[in-house]
Amino acid sequence: MKTAFRIFLVLGLTWILVRAGIYLLPGDPASFLVHESLVPLSADVIREQMNLNHSWIDRIFSLPSPVSLITHQNVISTLELPLLHSLILTSLTIFLGGVISVYLLYLSFISESTRKIAETFSVLMSGIPLFVLGPFLLLIFSLKLKLFPVVQSPLLPALALGLYQAAYWYRILSHKIERTQHESAVPGARARGLSERTIFFNYVLYPSLGSFMGFFGTQLGTLMNGSILMEVIFQWNGMGLLLADSVSTRDYPVIEICVICMAGLALASQQLGNAIQRKVSPQLR
Repeated sequence: MKTAFRIFLVLGLTWILVRAGIYLLPGDPASFLVHESLVPLSADVIREQMNLNHSWIDRIFSLPSPVSLITHQNVISTLELPLLHSLILTSLTIFLGGVISVYLLYLSFISESTRKIAETFSVLMSGIPLFVLGPFLLLIFSLKLKLFPVVQSPLLPALALGLYQAAYWYRILSHKIERTQHESAVPGARARGLSERTIFFNYVLYPSLGSFMGFFGTQLGTLMNGSILMEVIFQWNGMGLLLADSVSTRDYPVIEICVICMAGLALASQQLGNAIQRKVSPQLR
């Protein structure tokens, strides 16, 4: 019950902020759209469609127009394909970022020298901005090596996001492992002469699997909200690119639904991560 109330409250506040940001800021959106010739409608018709002729309370709490101001298509049908593309990109990012994070954790576990390599790599990847890392990977893998298409492929944006996120995830997960390593069965396993790889996967990674999977699950909404830049750079037709195009053309109904959808996905991912963590770790039930 508390979870449902929290989700409803966050979505409600997000809805109010989005509507207030559009309708209560200075300026007339209808006049802008007509002046820029973005919409072949009169300003009065646009004001009526966007409830600009109503009071500010009616504007905030009214439902958005179900039709795009620019394309005149149904907003929900417009979101279907971009939402699928964003889910594909996010899933690939979590997979690649998770694999890279686990490998960095393994390097950090086996010896002090490899630990320094993993930490240096994480600092480097987290220090490079995405708007630099993305074009750099595009230059190397698409233009020089010609391994991937320049645009309309989820692999390179997923790799860029995965490298960036893996550096952040590595720091969080490595601290967790360090806090619990001395209390685990690792010293006894080393005393029995087991290999470092066996010890890492059986006595370090597996006992923490519930926490790790729960953590990665909570990143779903965060990645979908943070992939806007990568989708624009690589022209991947996802929610981020749709939102950026809608903002540039002031397609307010699409902007409203995109933001609400992203907020809902972020909340759903939090609950998904918690559910996975409780499922894999029975002691948390």
